[in-house]
Amino acid sequence: MPLAVPRSQLGAWAAIVLVGYAIHAAVHVAHGETWDLLWACNVATLLLAIGSAIRQPRVVGVALCWLSFGTPLWLLDLLNGGPLTASSLLIHVGALGVAVRVARTLTVPRGTWLVALIGLAVVMALSRALTPPAMNVNLAFGVYTGWEGVFPDERIYFACLFAVSALGFVAVEQAMRWRAPAPDRR
Repeated sequence: MPLAVPRSQLGAWAAIVLVGYAIHAAVHVAHGETWDLLWACNVATLLLAIGSAIRQPRVVGVALCWLSFGTPLWLLDLLNGGPLTASSLLIHVGALGVAVRVARTLTVPRGTWLVALIGLAVVMALSRALTPPAMNVNLAFGVYTGWEGVFPDERIYFACLFAVSALGFVAVEQAMRWRAPAPDRR
């Protein structure tokens, strides 16, 4: 199966991603966990649907950066005993797979990593303003549980979080630019 998709199919991929997001959102709303919709991976899934529908490579690139960084963190949370919601597979596996394919089709523009980093700061600020501190959505309120010994100072924690995010986003952008196929004009 080719990794890129024809440009003519981007609207269909956007619809598929949006359905996956709607299912996941419905689960969180049904459980009274609406704050979970602000996790970067969930926001990224909406960005992916929008970016795919309007064929906007930078929006898709930001979604890919966030999903590529957030999915391993989600897996780490699962390994540490965090809850598994079946619909979260639609976000962390399904949307990530679609993001890679769509990003290969549209080609991630240079500088997307910086837009992703700034966007992450905005999402974290929104998380601090709109979500319960106990939920630590997007790790916006403090050190991830169990890492307090590694990061006794929140300022160092946040500096490291953004530095590692930036490096991850640069790596994703470079990988997608390096492996980008010839543009498909269909």
